[in-house]
This record gives sequence, structure tokens and C-alpha cells, in this order.
Amino acid sequence: MDIGHAQVCTSATGKAYHAEDFVLAHPERILNAHIYHEETLDGHMPPGQWGDLDERLRLLRGLPLCDWWLLELRDEQSLLQTLKCVTAFLQASARRTAI
Repeated sequence: MDIGHAQVCTSATGKAYHAEDFVLAHPERILNAHIYHEETLDGHMPPGQWGDLDERLRLLRGLPLCDWWLLELRDEQSLLQTLKCVTAFLQASARRTAI
């Protein structure tokens, strides 16, 4: 599952579908995910804050077999920004689970 592409593909931007429509149709078939905020003509963009990914990462966390995530960014700064956001999401998820 490419969550950045799902964010900006024609079907999603045209409001016909949302990322969860792609994920929830066949949850058992999604084994991994490519993580970044969105895809533009310039390439893959990092999230500005972890909330930019929150909804899509929650979807992935709920999938039965999707336990491999690839942070798909080319430059170090973008990769580190995305890692920071994913780490914050995972820490917040762990706190919610612990409560």
C-alpha cells in the first residue's frame, strides 16, 4: 500500500474514494506499506507533522498482515522528518494502548 499515492491519486482527490476505501476492501492482501505524506510532481514529500499521517497509519496498524513499512523518501532530511513523525505516531499509539 502506497499511502502517499493514495492521498493524491485522481480517485481520492476527486472525492470518489478515500485511502480507507483502498485499504479496507481487502485488508488481508496488504502486506507492506510505503510511507510518506504525498506524491507531487517533485517526488515524495514528507509530512509536516505526525498528524499528517495519523489517519493513514491508524489504518495500516489495524491490518492483520501489514507489519513492514518502508519510509520512501530520497533525501536524508525528508527521511528523518518522516521517521520522526512515524516514531511520534508509534509512541502515541503505545500510550493509547497502555491506558
